[in-house]
Amino acid sequence: MMRQREVTPRMAWLFIGLGAVVLAAALYRDWSTWPDLRTILGAVMAVFGAGEIVVGVHALWRARRGRDGEAR
Repeated sequence: MMRQREVTPRMAWLFIGLGAVVLAAALYRDWSTWPDLRTILGAVMAVFGAGEIVVGVHALWRARRGRDGEAR
C-alpha cells in the first residue's frame, strides 16, 4: 500500500493562489442576467474557488503544525 505524501507549505500556497484565480475569474462577469445557466455556473465556480482556498489554508495550517511538532 502506498503512503500518502505530506502537503508542503508551497503546495498549500499553490492551492490558495489557484483558488483565488478561480474565484476572481468567476466573479468577474455580468450578473444582471442572474437566473441564466452561465451565471449559475459562475456562482458554482465561485463556490469551488472559495472551497479551494479553504482547503489550501487548512493544508497550510496542518503543514506548519506538523513542522512545529517535529521541532519539539
